[in-house]
Formats: sequence, C-alpha cells, structure tokens
Amino acid sequence: MKQVKFVEMNDKEFKDYLDSEIQSYANDKIKVGNYPPESGLEEARKEFENYLPDGRFTKGQHLFSVIDDCNGEKVGMIWFATNMVEAPNGAFVYDIRIDDEFQGRGYGTATLLLLETKVKEFGKEKILLHVFAHNVGARKLYEKLGYVTTNIMMAKDLK
Repeated sequence: MKQVKFVEMNDKEFKDYLDSEIQSYANDKIKVGNYPPESGLEEARKEFENYLPDGRFTKGQHLFSVIDDCNGEKVGMIWFATNMVEAPNGAFVYDIRIDDEFQGRGYGTATLLLLETKVKEFGKEKILLHVFAHNVGARKLYEKLGYVTTNIMMAKDLK
C-alpha cells in the first residue's frame, strides 16, 4: 500500500491551489445549480475568503500537500478544518485532490487513512465531508473506507 505524508503548503502552493480551486469550485456550483453562471466565480471567491480570512494561516484550517513518503514526490493536496462549530468533535474535509497522473494508484486511500490519524491527533472523533453527486469515483472511495451518507439534497430543474 502507498504511504504518504502531509506537508504544510507553502505560499506558492497555496496561491496556485486557490487560483485553480476557486474556478473549479465555481464550475461545480454552477453545474449543480447552486450559483448562477454570471456571478458564480465571484460567489466562489467570497466563499473562500470567508473560509480562509487569513489565508493558509487561518486558525483551525489545515492545508497540506500530499507527498509520496517513498520518493518525496507531490501527489496531491488536502484541506480540512478542525474548528467547526456545527461539529465540535469532528473535522470537515473541504477538499482532497490527487493529481490526475497519480489517480487509481492508492494515493487517495493512503491520504484518507493518514487523515484519520491526523484528525485523532487533533482530538476529534469524526470526519465529515461533502461530495458532489456527479463525483462517482470519490463517492466509491469514501464508501469503501467506511464513510456513510448522512444527507441527500435533491433538485428538479423546471426550465
């Protein structure tokens, strides 16, 4: 099985991540009808500013590069919070990404297993996350690792 470690993002990694993720997040929110196309990017930007008012140094927010422990290569990233008022005994995963060229090789599983250890180190007892319904691969991985569905939002487009 793959072994990974988490290394705090540096300024460049954080900026690169934010630049691409805000656009990607806006696209997902537009795709599922949560944001209108004309203002989706701005709404996503505001949401990220709310989550990360002090950037990568925001208290209770943890942004890491995921590194292959054997060869030192960066294979992805993870962002989770340990300061959720709604879930004081839990950590919330905002984002987990395994770079395209490393997908399907066990890095996602290794990252989620290491996350369990890290979350316990923060004194938390539960991991929560959101996954878009169209992200079938991620849903299968989470279910394989014991995550269960806790909520389902549904919509019907009347256009």
